[in-house]
Amino acid sequence: MNTLKDLKNSQDKNEVHLEHSIEELEPKVDEIKGESLLDISPGEKSILNIGSKREIGVEKKKNTYKKSIKFDALEKSKPDVMSHIKSILNSSKDAIILSPKKNKNPTPYVLLLRRRIKSLGVYGIASVVIASLLILVGLGFLDKALVENRVNAGYQKLIDIKEGELSLGEIQKKVNNSRFDLLIADTFFSPFSLFPGSQINSVDHVIAGGRYLSKALDDMLALYTKTRGFIDEKSFSNIYFSQLFVNVSPELLSIETSLKSALYHYDAISWLPTPDLQSKRDANIKNITSLLGYLGALNKNYTTFLTMLGHEERKRYLIVFQNADEIRPTGGFMGSMGLLEIFRGKVQLFQKKDVYAIEWDLKSSDYERLPAPKGINELTDTFGLRDANYYVNLKDSSEAIKFFTDRAGIPIDGIVYINQNILLHLLELTGPVYFDELKRDITADNFSEIMSLVVEGKNFQEGTLGTPKQVLFDFIEVFGQKLQTDAKYFDYMQSLIHDTKSRDIMVYSFDNEARNFLAEMGLSGNIDYDSSLDFVYPVYTSLSGNKSDRYMKRKFIHKVTTGLDCSFDVEMTVENTHDIGKRKREYLEGLISEFEVESPDILQIQGVARNRQFVRMILPSKSQIIPQNDVAVVDYGSRKGVEYFTQTELTQTSYNTLNYVLENPTCKPYSYTFYKQPGINQYDMIIEVDGERFSYPNLEEDFYFEVR
Repeated sequence: MNTLKDLKNSQDKNEVHLEHSIEELEPKVDEIKGESLLDISPGEKSILNIGSKREIGVEKKKNTYKKSIKFDALEKSKPDVMSHIKSILNSSKDAIILSPKKNKNPTPYVLLLRRRIKSLGVYGIASVVIASLLILVGLGFLDKALVENRVNAGYQKLIDIKEGELSLGEIQKKVNNSRFDLLIADTFFSPFSLFPGSQINSVDHVIAGGRYLSKALDDMLALYTKTRGFIDEKSFSNIYFSQLFVNVSPELLSIETSLKSALYHYDAISWLPTPDLQSKRDANIKNITSLLGYLGALNKNYTTFLTMLGHEERKRYLIVFQNADEIRPTGGFMGSMGLLEIFRGKVQLFQKKDVYAIEWDLKSSDYERLPAPKGINELTDTFGLRDANYYVNLKDSSEAIKFFTDRAGIPIDGIVYINQNILLHLLELTGPVYFDELKRDITADNFSEIMSLVVEGKNFQEGTLGTPKQVLFDFIEVFGQKLQTDAKYFDYMQSLIHDTKSRDIMVYSFDNEARNFLAEMGLSGNIDYDSSLDFVYPVYTSLSGNKSDRYMKRKFIHKVTTGLDCSFDVEMTVENTHDIGKRKREYLEGLISEFEVESPDILQIQGVARNRQFVRMILPSKSQIIPQNDVAVVDYGSRKGVEYFTQTELTQTSYNTLNYVLENPTCKPYSYTFYKQPGINQYDMIIEVDGERFSYPNLEEDFYFEVR
């Protein structure tokens, strides 16, 4: 707490000159109203007094005439407060107050914010400080303990909501009690605000941040209650979700407002007593910022989102189910698809499609066949729908897919890309799911092997192509029921956000506004290559003709040496390990026997065979790539890159090394981003900069590193 000397010395620092217009007062209104020992003096003719009471008084003096308006600042919104102030200051020409003479460029208003304690003089300062100390000595210890207990209790209830499995009623009770605890803390802490300082201000922001956070949770409960009531009234199968979104839009805006206020107060905390509390504060800021990114984009793009839901006219989306066991640029081989048609957010049609069945239809379509691109030409001479997700950029792959669906008579407005990593992550949350059709539990550990074997063993023909995957769709229905029963919606949301960040969920729209909205939501799969000085984006395309990517372990070793001219010599080594092993092979053989799969070469198809890849590495445009045999240097326009083929035998490790020099004319510190390809579940990273080594195992998202 400040001493008398500290208060006297801090007076000048508390003066703020706003030398623009009365509008400059607006950001200060929330901060000022209701506080004590503050006043605002615009020049010498108008005074805004904000005392220790709840009233704000505005007085305008003209000669001997004084006009005065008083109102309760805490009961009025910010625009109302400003309206009252402006009505006085702008009521006549005398309200125009020029700047002091020292200002070379006079402006209509110069507002001086200062502590009223300064105008009281030395004796006034002493009187206020001594009186306050006498009060606080009597109540300080009790007040401090009460505030601390209420703050801890309020935050603990918020933690209980996150970590506990509570009913809706229990959550509502926790939120209400948390808000009450923090209100009590705020009330009893108010006397301490007479003695401002970093610690006092930080505690004030901790309390305010908690109050707004609990308010946001209250808003979320209101959103849930309103949504649940809407669904119960209409029944889930009859819900038009775009209309539901219209109905809950006010609640979404309220949540955003509360979270913004909470974030403001957490950002303003400059002191906390322990590193543990500081890390919790940082975690709160990170989580709120992330949530606000999605919520803000949703509220801002209200009309666009309604359009995407088919609020006015029907929309058709192609859902692409990709098998990451055969890695491709957008996440995996496109074995299955679904055609989704929606109107006003309600599913009107969902057709399950096998990619080979669509290609069978394409055979009768009259269009010029396209030659297979590099890499794919090792598997086939022609370029078809099943390989159309070949391109590094999502836009190019999406346009290629649409080229084929248009010719198959399937018009689409957008494409949703998903792969089985999403299911694996959700299965980690639910645990085993009993699947009666196979009379066994399905888990994150056995899903890929079992489903792949059953599909291979139970396919049947449609025409001369077509491998229906009905068993997979049947399991998804059972799994969906399990998710609803467990109702761990917060955990599901966190898992899906993770999958969005790792680009295992991507959405592409053929409408520009919708595409911009998806980018803001983080669903577009866009890569910001310019976020760091150095970067690498490896893109694998499986040429194995088997599921061996299921067993591949990838490690990237990045060695950097700084040159005398600030340039960076980079050596990047990629280790690809075929981690099938004896135990995994025996497990596969047991499943083949259990399901009586008699397809020829089934063990090899399931990944007990060599792994072969076509690899494209995207690099900075300023990189000078050192040529080497069997590695093609490619100009991608604004980026450079290399292309090569790699092959890894069973239980072996293959190595590929790339060297390049990165120019750095402004001598910036080294920074590096590794962008994870969709479909690759995990990878290891080792960074070595000028001999200092750092290891990062089991990464699942993009990786960022910088020298500090």
